[in-house]
Formats: sequence, structure tokens, C-alpha cells
Amino acid sequence: MALILGLTLALSGCVQNATVAPSVTPTPQPCSTPQVSPLPELTMDQKMDLYFLASSDPYVQERALRIGWRNAQQNGTNYTTTIQESYGNVTYDKCVERGPGSNRTAVLPAVRIVAGNASEAGIDLVAFVDQGARRVVYIGFVPRPGAPVNDSAFTAVPGGVDEYRPSWDMHRSYDNVTIVDTGYTKGVPLSRAEADHVAAVALNDSGVLSYFGGPARVSDVSVYSYEAGYPDRYILAYPMVALDGSGSSGTPVTLHVLVDGHSDRVVGIRQGDF
Repeated sequence: MALILGLTLALSGCVQNATVAPSVTPTPQPCSTPQVSPLPELTMDQKMDLYFLASSDPYVQERALRIGWRNAQQNGTNYTTTIQESYGNVTYDKCVERGPGSNRTAVLPAVRIVAGNASEAGIDLVAFVDQGARRVVYIGFVPRPGAPVNDSAFTAVPGGVDEYRPSWDMHRSYDNVTIVDTGYTKGVPLSRAEADHVAAVALNDSGVLSYFGGPARVSDVSVYSYEAGYPDRYILAYPMVALDGSGSSGTPVTLHVLVDGHSDRVVGIRQGDF
């Protein structure tokens, strides 16, 4: 993991939402080599558990597909290496989480996922896992050396990896990201009680009611996640309540409302789609 320590963690980035007033102003801060006491060696069972926890995370899966699609397209291969190879890519490393209410430097188990063909140049993903909370808290990217793929060049930059293709004269950025713990996760459905609760919060919010000239109807409740923040990047996830009704002039109104059901507050309102 020397490469990860030298690149991924020195290139910290985080994500957060533009619709929420951050309690902490994210600022880029490079990490130095961590000075920590010897950590307990991870057993093979622990490595297997950490790998499956990381590889099943929806945010990890999305970003692994983003960096591995070209290899799969060209070679018909999966976007990860074999499970046996991946178990060996689990060790400790350092990350800096930055986002609203999140400002922590920690040494955590880091799962390195090889996207595409390990012998070809590309980008690897590093998922940092909080074992106590059993969740991925940070995702980083590092360039992988190897045989060239097309004419792409992969370079470590502050906050992630830059891909440049001269034939397209185009740069593509892969940003490291903090996953802020909002209590909600993309792909994890709400219970009926939770859905009813966040719908009630939305329907009783004065800002929401100002869009309607009469009663509003709940058409859907789901969990919505998004990436935001600059230069630090972070991910937020909240229940999203879809409301239909009529405005003061009688015209149809569709509203999408992001609700934090744990603090009973509306964190975002948008007409139409988010």
C-alpha cells in the first residue's frame, strides 16, 4: 500500500451538498505519512469481510464502474480482479474526511480494488472502511502503471486522478470523496414508518407549502444521494419526498423535497427533478 499512502492519502478530497449550509468549511489539506502505533494485523477472515463490505457499497460500485468500463469494453473482463487477489489488497492506510460535520483524520483498513486488467495502465480505487460503523467512509483513487490502454495518461493530482487522452484533447477527473454519515444510504429503502415521518415533515414545512395554492399529494418517497463540494468532495444521502399539487394560479406543481428525518428539517427543495 506504499503507493496508496504516497498518493491517495496525500490527495485528500471530499464531497458535500450545495443545498445544506456546511457546519465545517472544507479546505484541502495534504496528509503526511501517519505516525501511529503498530496496528493489529488483519486476519484473512477480516480481509475477506472488509473486501465484501467495500465491494458491495453502492458508492464504491458506481465509481469502480466509472474507472473500469474501458477495460471491460475492450477485453470482456470484470471491473475487479479475482476475489483471491483482492483479499491481498487490504491493509491500513490514512485518510482525511472533510464535509459538513465531518473533519477527521484517521488510519483505517483500506481496500484496494483493481478496476479492469491489473497489467494495464489505469486507475485503482481505494475504499476506507470504518470497522465499528461497518461502512465505507472515504473513497480515493490512484493511478496504476502498466501497458498503455489506447493513448490515455493517468496522473495523480491534488484530490484524485486526472486522465488525459491526446486524441480527444480531453481531461477527465476522478475525485476522491468523503461519504458523510447522514444516517441514510443510497439503495437502502426506508421503512413505512420512516417514509411516513419524512413525508409529514415535508408537508408541514412553510417553505414547501409556499409553492402550493392548496393541498399537496405525496407521490413517492425514496433515498436520494448526490456528490458536491469544491475543492473537497463529499456525498450526502437523504430521503426525497415527491409532491404534486397546484400553484396559486392553478398550474400543476411537482416538488422534490430532501428531508433529514433525524433532525426533522428540510434540507433541499427543487421544482422538477433534482
